Amino acid sequence: MPTGPKLVAALLFVLLTWVASGLVKQQMPEGTPAAYLAAVNCFFADILGWRITGARAGDGMVQAVGVGITTVFAIAFYSVLAWAAWEMQERAWKMLYATPIEAIQDMANLMLSYGQLMLDPGILGTMFLGGIIVSMLTEVSSRRWS
Repeated sequence: MPTGPKLVAALLFVLLTWVASGLVKQQMPEGTPAAYLAAVNCFFADILGWRITGARAGDGMVQAVGVGITTVFAIAFYSVLAWAAWEMQERAWKMLYATPIEAIQDMANLMLSYGQLMLDPGILGTMFLGGIIVSMLTEVSSRRWS
């Protein structure tokens, strides 16, 4: 059921993810196509902000901190998974894999390499602190609109 805190969580996590995606773009190697990076990442942020943080709004500020961090890591995981799956599919169309297992193994390696881009202290700090702030704002909104 749609609620105000779910909408607040979804919108604020989209904003946070847009900023974090801009920071990730700066870490990517030159010439890497990143036209849809922020849009796809924000898609996951919208869904996960609504479903995780928005659904747990109203449980208290201490709980909100943990939920915000959980949401940020879920967004990062699903974004990295999506981009690794896309790259694996692109390589599969070029017949670079001999077996499906080889493709899945390469997708796992791609996830690790994409995840390493996010290990920059600026990106981690933005995501970590931003997730806490967004979840606390969602908690405040749940008190206002309950």
